Amino acid sequence: MTDLRELAERANSAWRRYAADFAAMTDEQIEYERQTAQALVDENEEWLEAVASWERAGKPRTKAEQAAALRAIASQKEMG
Repeated sequence: MTDLRELAERANSAWRRYAADFAAMTDEQIEYERQTAQALVDENEEWLEAVASWERAGKPRTKAEQAAALRAIASQKEMG
């Protein structure tokens, strides 16, 4: 029960933090800001996934290192 109460409190806290903004904005403005924020989240998630993938590949920086990493990934996929 505490978990649900904590989740509700966090949600209410987030809403209250932006209450003045919500009051001053139209629904269209709020939706525009939501879409802009979501696009930034998506872009940053993509970046984080790319960094994690690059690290798993051994942090290749040169074209030769990148080619070797891609060959290694391809051979791993062939093995199963």
